[in-house]
Amino acid sequence: MTDLRAHSLKRRLLVSMAAGFGALLLIISILLWNYARDASNRTFDLLLAGAALSVLERVSYNTDGPTVDLPQSAMDILALAADDRIVYRVFSPKYGELTGMADLPLPDTSGPSAEPVFYNADLDEGFRFVLQGRQITSSAGREWVFVQMGQTLNARKDQQLSLFLNGMGGLAVVSLIGLGFVWLAIRASLAPLHQIADTLLARSPRDLSPIEGDPPQEISGLFQAINGFIAQLGRNRALTERFIADVAHQTRTSLSALQGQLALASDAETPEALRERLGRTSAQAERTV
Repeated sequence: MTDLRAHSLKRRLLVSMAAGFGALLLIISILLWNYARDASNRTFDLLLAGAALSVLERVSYNTDGPTVDLPQSAMDILALAADDRIVYRVFSPKYGELTGMADLPLPDTSGPSAEPVFYNADLDEGFRFVLQGRQITSSAGREWVFVQMGQTLNARKDQQLSLFLNGMGGLAVVSLIGLGFVWLAIRASLAPLHQIADTLLARSPRDLSPIEGDPPQEISGLFQAINGFIAQLGRNRALTERFIADVAHQTRTSLSALQGQLALASDAETPEALRERLGRTSAQAERTV
Protein backbone atom coordinates (compact mmCIF):
# COMPACT_ATOMS: atom_id res chain seq x y z
CA MET A 1 0.00 0.00 0.00
CA THR A 2 1.11 3.57 -0.62
CA ASP A 3 2.21 5.46 2.46
CA LEU A 4 0.16 8.63 2.23
CA ARG A 5 2.12 10.32 4.99
CA ALA A 6 5.31 10.05 2.91
CA HIS A 7 3.69 12.46 0.43
CA SER A 8 2.45 14.94 3.02
CA LEU A 9 3.09 18.47 1.83
CA LYS A 10 2.76 19.76 5.38
CA ARG A 11 5.43 17.39 6.63
CA ARG A 12 7.77 18.26 3.78
CA LEU A 13 7.38 21.96 4.48
CA LEU A 14 7.88 21.44 8.21
CA VAL A 15 10.99 19.29 7.65
CA SER A 16 12.40 21.91 5.27
CA MET A 17 11.77 24.67 7.79
CA ALA A 18 13.25 22.56 10.60
CA ALA A 19 16.36 21.97 8.49
CA GLY A 20 16.61 25.71 7.91
CA PHE A 21 16.20 26.35 11.64
CA GLY A 22 18.89 23.74 12.33
CA ALA A 23 21.37 25.35 9.94
CA LEU A 24 20.60 28.77 11.43
CA LEU A 25 21.07 27.41 14.95
CA LEU A 26 24.42 25.92 13.97
CA ILE A 27 25.62 29.28 12.67
CA ILE A 28 24.27 31.08 15.74
CA SER A 29 25.86 28.50 18.07
CA ILE A 30 29.27 29.12 16.48
CA LEU A 31 28.82 32.88 16.85
CA LEU A 32 27.53 32.43 20.40
CA TRP A 33 30.50 30.24 21.35
CA ASN A 34 32.92 32.89 20.08
CA TYR A 35 30.96 35.62 21.86
CA ALA A 36 30.99 33.65 25.12
CA ARG A 37 34.73 33.15 24.81
CA ASP A 38 35.36 36.83 24.13
CA ALA A 39 33.04 37.92 26.95
CA SER A 40 34.74 35.56 29.39
CA ASN A 41 38.17 36.79 28.33
CA ARG A 42 37.11 40.41 28.73
CA THR A 43 35.81 39.76 32.24
CA PHE A 44 38.91 38.02 33.52
CA ASP A 45 41.28 40.22 31.55
CA LEU A 46 39.87 43.16 33.49
CA LEU A 47 40.67 41.31 36.71
CA LEU A 48 44.22 40.63 35.55
CA ALA A 49 44.69 44.21 34.40
CA GLY A 50 43.30 45.55 37.68
CA ALA A 51 45.61 43.33 39.72
CA ALA A 52 48.65 44.29 37.60
CA LEU A 53 47.83 47.99 37.87
CA SER A 54 47.47 47.78 41.67
CA VAL A 55 50.91 46.14 41.82
CA LEU A 56 52.46 48.79 39.55
CA GLU A 57 51.13 51.51 41.81
CA ARG A 58 53.12 50.03 44.70
CA VAL A 59 56.44 50.13 42.80
CA SER A 60 58.86 52.73 44.11
CA TYR A 61 62.55 53.57 43.77
CA ASN A 62 65.24 53.86 46.45
CA THR A 63 69.00 53.93 46.51
CA ASP A 64 69.22 50.19 45.84
CA GLY A 65 66.88 50.35 42.82
CA PRO A 66 63.18 49.74 42.30
CA THR A 67 61.22 47.92 45.00
CA VAL A 68 57.65 46.70 45.22
CA ASP A 69 55.32 46.06 48.11
CA LEU A 70 52.71 43.56 46.84
CA PRO A 71 49.25 44.82 47.81
CA GLN A 72 46.75 42.39 49.26
CA SER A 73 44.09 43.90 46.98
CA ALA A 74 45.81 42.39 43.92
CA MET A 75 45.59 38.91 45.39
CA ASP A 76 42.01 39.53 46.47
CA ILE A 77 41.07 40.47 42.92
CA LEU A 78 42.56 37.32 41.46
CA ALA A 79 41.09 35.21 44.26
CA LEU A 80 37.66 35.78 42.67
CA ALA A 81 38.57 32.81 40.46
CA ALA A 82 39.17 30.45 43.37
CA ASP A 83 39.98 27.37 41.26
CA ASP A 84 42.68 29.04 39.17
CA ARG A 85 46.41 29.14 39.81
CA ILE A 86 48.22 32.48 39.78
CA VAL A 87 51.80 33.22 38.71
CA TYR A 88 53.38 36.66 38.67
CA ARG A 89 56.63 38.49 38.21
CA VAL A 90 57.77 42.07 38.76
CA PHE A 91 60.94 42.89 36.89
CA SER A 92 63.06 45.66 35.45
CA PRO A 93 65.17 45.32 32.31
CA LYS A 94 68.08 46.87 34.21
CA TYR A 95 67.70 45.27 37.66
CA GLY A 96 66.09 41.95 36.70
CA GLU A 97 63.40 40.20 38.81
CA LEU A 98 62.22 42.12 41.82
CA THR A 99 59.83 39.41 42.99
CA GLY A 100 57.83 36.48 41.67
CA MET A 101 58.55 33.54 39.36
CA ALA A 102 61.49 33.96 37.03
CA ASP A 103 61.51 33.20 33.28
CA LEU A 104 57.79 33.51 32.64
CA PRO A 105 57.01 33.60 28.88
CA LEU A 106 56.83 37.03 27.31
CA PRO A 107 54.64 38.17 24.40
CA ASP A 108 55.93 39.06 20.98
CA THR A 109 55.77 42.83 21.36
CA SER A 110 57.68 45.57 19.61
CA GLY A 111 58.73 47.35 22.78
CA PRO A 112 57.77 48.48 26.28
CA SER A 113 54.30 49.92 26.74
CA ALA A 114 52.20 51.31 29.54
CA GLU A 115 49.13 49.67 28.00
CA PRO A 116 48.28 46.12 29.16
CA VAL A 117 49.18 43.37 26.71
CA PHE A 118 47.22 40.13 26.97
CA TYR A 119 48.38 36.80 25.56
CA ASN A 120 48.12 33.06 26.11
CA ALA A 121 51.02 30.78 26.94
CA ASP A 122 51.58 27.26 28.21
CA LEU A 123 53.50 26.31 31.32
CA ASP A 124 52.39 22.95 32.68
CA GLU A 125 48.87 24.02 31.58
CA GLY A 126 47.27 26.88 29.71
CA PHE A 127 47.66 30.38 31.17
CA ARG A 128 46.36 33.81 30.29
CA PHE A 129 48.95 36.54 30.93
CA VAL A 130 48.96 40.29 31.15
CA LEU A 131 52.12 42.37 30.80
CA GLN A 132 52.01 46.02 31.78
CA GLY A 133 54.81 48.51 32.28
CA ARG A 134 55.36 51.75 34.10
CA GLN A 135 58.15 54.31 34.03
CA ILE A 136 59.56 55.40 37.36
CA THR A 137 62.01 58.14 38.11
CA SER A 138 65.46 57.01 39.27
CA SER A 139 68.81 58.71 39.77
CA ALA A 140 69.68 57.75 36.20
CA GLY A 141 66.43 59.05 34.73
CA ARG A 142 63.23 57.31 33.68
CA GLU A 143 63.30 53.53 33.88
CA TRP A 144 60.75 50.86 32.98
CA VAL A 145 59.33 48.43 35.52
CA PHE A 146 57.01 45.65 34.38
CA VAL A 147 54.41 43.49 36.06
CA GLN A 148 53.58 40.14 34.51
CA MET A 149 50.65 38.18 35.90
CA GLY A 150 49.18 34.91 34.67
CA GLN A 151 46.07 32.94 35.53
CA THR A 152 44.92 29.47 34.48
CA LEU A 153 41.87 29.21 32.25
CA ASN A 154 39.51 27.13 34.39
CA ALA A 155 37.19 29.96 35.45
CA ARG A 156 37.20 31.40 31.93
CA LYS A 157 36.18 28.08 30.42
CA ASP A 158 33.47 27.57 33.04
CA GLN A 159 32.03 31.02 32.39
CA GLN A 160 32.28 30.54 28.63
CA LEU A 161 30.41 27.22 28.84
CA SER A 162 27.79 28.73 31.15
CA LEU A 163 27.16 31.68 28.82
CA PHE A 164 27.00 29.36 25.82
CA LEU A 165 24.58 26.88 27.42
CA ASN A 166 22.31 29.65 28.71
CA GLY A 167 22.24 31.26 25.30
CA MET A 168 21.61 27.96 23.51
CA GLY A 169 18.84 27.09 25.96
CA GLY A 170 17.06 30.32 25.14
CA LEU A 171 17.60 29.78 21.41
CA ALA A 172 16.22 26.24 21.66
CA VAL A 173 13.03 27.50 23.33
CA VAL A 174 12.65 30.29 20.77
CA SER A 175 13.25 27.79 17.93
CA LEU A 176 10.56 25.43 19.21
CA ILE A 177 8.12 28.32 19.50
CA GLY A 178 9.12 29.44 16.01
CA LEU A 179 8.51 25.95 14.60
CA GLY A 180 5.09 25.97 16.26
CA PHE A 181 4.24 29.24 14.52
CA VAL A 182 5.62 27.81 11.27
CA TRP A 183 3.32 24.79 11.61
CA LEU A 184 0.33 27.08 12.17
CA ALA A 185 1.38 29.19 9.19
CA ILE A 186 1.65 26.08 7.00
CA ARG A 187 -1.83 24.94 8.06
CA ALA A 188 -3.25 28.39 7.34
CA SER A 189 -1.47 28.56 3.97
CA LEU A 190 -2.83 25.17 2.88
CA ALA A 191 -6.36 25.88 4.10
CA PRO A 192 -7.55 26.98 0.58
CA LEU A 193 -6.70 23.50 -0.71
CA HIS A 194 -8.88 21.93 1.98
CA GLN A 195 -11.67 24.36 1.10
CA ILE A 196 -11.53 23.32 -2.56
CA ALA A 197 -11.60 19.64 -1.55
CA ASP A 198 -14.57 20.18 0.79
CA THR A 199 -16.43 22.12 -1.92
CA LEU A 200 -15.96 19.32 -4.46
CA LEU A 201 -16.97 16.62 -1.96
CA ALA A 202 -20.14 18.50 -1.05
CA ARG A 203 -21.32 18.79 -4.68
CA SER A 204 -23.87 16.56 -6.35
CA PRO A 205 -22.67 14.58 -9.40
CA ARG A 206 -24.77 16.78 -11.70
CA ASP A 207 -23.36 20.08 -10.39
CA LEU A 208 -20.70 21.08 -12.93
CA SER A 209 -20.71 24.80 -12.22
CA PRO A 210 -17.28 26.47 -11.74
CA ILE A 211 -15.80 26.71 -8.26
CA GLU A 212 -16.09 30.25 -7.00
CA GLY A 213 -13.50 31.93 -4.82
CA ASP A 214 -10.36 34.05 -4.75
CA PRO A 215 -7.48 31.59 -4.28
CA PRO A 216 -3.91 32.64 -3.40
CA GLN A 217 -1.60 33.30 -6.30
CA GLU A 218 0.39 30.11 -5.64
CA ILE A 219 -2.63 27.84 -6.29
CA SER A 220 -4.49 29.99 -8.81
CA GLY A 221 -3.18 27.73 -11.60
CA LEU A 222 -4.60 24.67 -9.86
CA PHE A 223 -7.86 26.53 -9.26
CA GLN A 224 -8.13 27.42 -12.95
CA ALA A 225 -7.20 23.87 -14.02
CA ILE A 226 -9.98 22.40 -11.86
CA ASN A 227 -12.52 24.86 -13.27
CA GLY A 228 -11.28 24.07 -16.80
CA PHE A 229 -11.69 20.35 -16.16
CA ILE A 230 -15.21 20.93 -14.80
CA ALA A 231 -16.08 22.98 -17.92
CA GLN A 232 -14.77 20.17 -20.14
CA LEU A 233 -16.86 17.63 -18.22
CA GLY A 234 -19.90 19.87 -18.75
CA ARG A 235 -19.29 20.01 -22.50
CA ASN A 236 -18.80 16.24 -22.69
CA ARG A 237 -21.99 15.65 -20.71
CA ALA A 238 -23.93 18.00 -23.01
CA LEU A 239 -22.66 16.11 -26.07
CA THR A 240 -23.56 12.79 -24.47
CA GLU A 241 -27.05 13.99 -23.59
CA ARG A 242 -27.61 15.26 -27.15
CA PHE A 243 -26.40 11.95 -28.55
CA ILE A 244 -28.70 9.98 -26.24
CA ALA A 245 -31.63 12.27 -27.14
CA ASP A 246 -30.95 11.76 -30.87
CA VAL A 247 -30.72 8.00 -30.44
CA ALA A 248 -33.90 7.93 -28.39
CA HIS A 249 -35.69 10.04 -31.03
CA GLN A 250 -34.53 7.84 -33.88
CA THR A 251 -35.44 4.71 -31.95
CA ARG A 252 -38.93 6.00 -31.14
CA THR A 253 -39.50 6.98 -34.78
CA SER A 254 -38.44 3.56 -36.05
CA LEU A 255 -40.50 1.72 -33.46
CA SER A 256 -43.53 3.86 -34.26
CA ALA A 257 -43.15 3.04 -37.97
CA LEU A 258 -42.70 -0.65 -37.14
CA GLN A 259 -45.81 -0.54 -34.96
CA GLY A 260 -47.75 1.13 -37.81
CA GLN A 261 -46.71 -1.55 -40.32
CA LEU A 262 -47.79 -4.29 -37.91
CA ALA A 263 -51.14 -2.56 -37.43
CA LEU A 264 -51.63 -2.38 -41.20
CA ALA A 265 -50.61 -6.03 -41.52
CA SER A 266 -53.23 -7.04 -38.97
CA ASP A 267 -55.88 -5.24 -41.02
CA ALA A 268 -54.96 -6.94 -44.32
CA GLU A 269 -57.91 -8.68 -45.97
CA THR A 270 -56.05 -10.91 -48.39
CA PRO A 271 -52.98 -13.11 -48.08
CA GLU A 272 -51.19 -11.04 -50.76
CA ALA A 273 -51.81 -7.83 -48.79
CA LEU A 274 -50.68 -9.53 -45.59
CA ARG A 275 -47.43 -10.71 -47.23
CA GLU A 276 -46.80 -7.21 -48.57
CA ARG A 277 -47.34 -5.65 -45.14
CA LEU A 278 -45.13 -8.24 -43.47
CA GLY A 279 -42.36 -7.55 -46.01
CA ARG A 280 -42.53 -3.83 -45.21
CA THR A 281 -42.54 -4.66 -41.50
CA SER A 282 -39.38 -6.77 -41.91
CA ALA A 283 -37.66 -3.99 -43.83
CA GLN A 284 -38.57 -1.46 -41.15
CA ALA A 285 -37.22 -3.82 -38.46
CA GLU A 286 -33.89 -4.03 -40.36
CA ARG A 287 -33.71 -0.25 -40.56
CA THR A 288 -34.41 -0.03 -36.84
CA VAL A 289 -31.60 -2.47 -36.04
